[in-house]
Amino acid sequence: MNSKESQIPNPRKPWCKNCKAHTRSYEKVVTESANGGPQVKHEICKECGRRVIAPEHCPEKAFSCVLVLCSGLFVLGFFIVLVGSGDILILGYGLLVVGPLFYFLGLKDVKFARENKKAWIVWAKERGYNENEELKAEGK
Repeated sequence: MNSKESQIPNPRKPWCKNCKAHTRSYEKVVTESANGGPQVKHEICKECGRRVIAPEHCPEKAFSCVLVLCSGLFVLGFFIVLVGSGDILILGYGLLVVGPLFYFLGLKDVKFARENKKAWIVWAKERGYNENEELKAEGK
């Protein structure tokens, strides 16, 4: 990809937050299962070696789902601890730990994608990108 092309905003192409451009990338296996399970792969920038993602693949709904689910677990645990007695308290205390734990573990990748998309939007607007025009063109 030439330098002129890499500076034209396109939400479908991988964008590197570090290079501030649509750069060439390659897939890198980050995690591999010992017993033949699925691999976790990330797109890596060939220029700087950092992770890249296409802005349109930002999981906005996943963030909301993780937030609601984990908050619900925490509130349920809090309620059980306040009202419960006996063996059920173990469940309440467990949910008080599991809710926040799932939140932070679940948002690890979502946070990266959201930060990348926010940086891309600022970068794209500097280059005259208008998200509304693209939505209108897709609707026709």
